Amino acid sequence: MGFEPIFKFLIAKLFARMAIVSVAVMALTLTSPAIAESGLNTSAEHVEKWTAECEKGDRISCFDAGVSYDEGNGVNIDDAKAVSLYERACELGEGKGCTNAGMLHGRGRGIAKNAPKMASLFECACALDHGAGCLMAGYLHIVGEGVAPDSAKVVSFYERACGLGESIGCSFVAFNYETGIGVIRDVPKAVSFYERACLLGDGTSCREAGKSHADGRRGALDLAQAVSFYERACELENAIACLEAGNNHANGQGIAKDTAKARFWFKRACQFALKNGCDKLGEAGMADATTDKSNPPELTK
Repeated sequence: MGFEPIFKFLIAKLFARMAIVSVAVMALTLTSPAIAESGLNTSAEHVEKWTAECEKGDRISCFDAGVSYDEGNGVNIDDAKAVSLYERACELGEGKGCTNAGMLHGRGRGIAKNAPKMASLFECACALDHGAGCLMAGYLHIVGEGVAPDSAKVVSFYERACGLGESIGCSFVAFNYETGIGVIRDVPKAVSFYERACLLGDGTSCREAGKSHADGRRGALDLAQAVSFYERACELENAIACLEAGNNHANGQGIAKDTAKARFWFKRACQFALKNGCDKLGEAGMADATTDKSNPPELTK
């Protein structure tokens, strides 16, 4: 099976989080605190000041001015100026500048489309500890855009992204270690990356971590820990995990049987439009229950 189809669901999550549909039609622009604070009130004077400070070697000002010309904040959109300012920010050590410059090279905005340059800029962004740049550099090594496909490099970039707090990087690396693609297969290590992704807020990875404790992939079976991860996943809107948490509480699997908690998690699954969760609520002893979604029971330790 090809590398890209295997990771289609992970790539889709990556782009959903980064507002990108594909490398060919990149639309992501990373902004800055100064731009976010000034918003629509960004003026030509702001941009003039940032441009002047950029010329003096201030990397953040270069980036802010680049965003202004990229998005038309206080000035007319000027792709060529945006690219130039982003690249200057990158040269001065601002990782976000490298990433945004790479996006524009990938879209062919302000300059001729240049996939190798795009890849180089993403790798520079990653070297400057910008997680989004690491994610994009890894993606390009999946699809072979501007670089040769290389599964080992994919893992390397995504592992670095994970270390920089990008949950999708952690979940991607977990999948690689679980399947042995690009690395030597190491299931316990895969589970540890799912757990890291979970702590960073990835619900799917929380569920995978829970399953690993339930089926022994982590070592000894630990159903109580499995339930804890299912509940965390449910809180992150993973509907199937809500159902699994409810089943464990209803059946007393790994934890004390608790109908009230089972009811809560089944109701949450139903609220996420999972039919099985609604069906569980309709079973004897649960149909008359009302549980406030805003006040969950104490999570399983």
